[in-house]
Amino acid sequence: MNFSLFTSEDPNRFLPLVIVLLLAFVVPILLSRFRRVPVVVGEIVAGILVGPAVLGLVTETPILVFMQDIGLAFLMFLAGMEINLDQLLPARNGQSKSQEPRVASSALVVYALTLGLALVAGYLVVRQGAGGDPLLLAFVFSATSLGVVLPTLKERGMLSTRFGQFVLVSATLADFITIILLTIYIITFDRGFDLEVLSLGLLFVAFLIFYRIGPAFVRRPRVRKFFDDLSHATVQIKVRGAILVLMLFVVLAEFVDAELILGAFLAGLIVSLLKGPEDESLVEKLEAFGFGFFIPVFFIMVGVDLDLAAAFDAPARLVVVAVLFAVATIVKIVPVLIVGRSFSLRERLAGGVLLNTHLSLEVAIAVIG
Repeated sequence: MNFSLFTSEDPNRFLPLVIVLLLAFVVPILLSRFRRVPVVVGEIVAGILVGPAVLGLVTETPILVFMQDIGLAFLMFLAGMEINLDQLLPARNGQSKSQEPRVASSALVVYALTLGLALVAGYLVVRQGAGGDPLLLAFVFSATSLGVVLPTLKERGMLSTRFGQFVLVSATLADFITIILLTIYIITFDRGFDLEVLSLGLLFVAFLIFYRIGPAFVRRPRVRKFFDDLSHATVQIKVRGAILVLMLFVVLAEFVDAELILGAFLAGLIVSLLKGPEDESLVEKLEAFGFGFFIPVFFIMVGVDLDLAAAFDAPARLVVVAVLFAVATIVKIVPVLIVGRSFSLRERLAGGVLLNTHLSLEVAIAVIG
């Protein structure tokens, strides 16, 4: 880490951070009367307003970029912690844990249908003269944003519901299967299939080691008592340990040239496995740390980074973005309507729209940038 970022003699080096934190404080207050508008949307819009596209008060600085990366990692980490592994992992006795269709299998079918439709849509869009690679377009169409889905469900108090878990797991699979496929595709396209592709397996080997050894170790009475005794106000050993696991997997992801969000999400799954029912306060502390500081910085900086001028300089691109967004919306809603028949029509439509929340931003960046 370049510590000169934090020791610069520029007297205004913290001013952009203060502006961002002021927005993080003010936006939820302003939106408190408009409960249908997610705070995430307000934070991104606020970032656009203070960014180079409008007022020019905030630009990328090394400190803000660092905090933006940590905010994204923390968001994916908390998303991993929210996944109900009982819905993902098979019962030890081989029996189904529920008479309902399993959330994980339903979400997997949603993703398979989405990817299939996305491949067809990508091929048709390219054939109509839009240019580009149909496979890359398919990845763009099939991706979603766990970073938008998680806070939205949490804000609505729906994370623990069956519908909330269905949407969350669907978003998780869409994000991370797409990331893995895209990473493999790019590496293979650039250099051919090599050891770098196989090195992605190191992340999952590390996860399996923690999965097999971790719970048996930390749930021993003596070990748990030891950590409980060190969880007082001035030590918070469990919080330190959770953040250590997060950073270990982020570093490992960077080492194997994977996306840091993949490592952060796996770290969240591990902490979810290791924590016990009595560790609810640990979750609250980590959420306060993330949603109270780093995550708002991330979303505001997403708005700051948007290049709206490029869109208005080339209005024809806006038409392309609108068409791609419409295609992406259909690709996302149709599979949810088919697979989620145990939910109401309103829930299925809402779920499909929520799974497509990121595409308006993602496609705009891909086309305009």
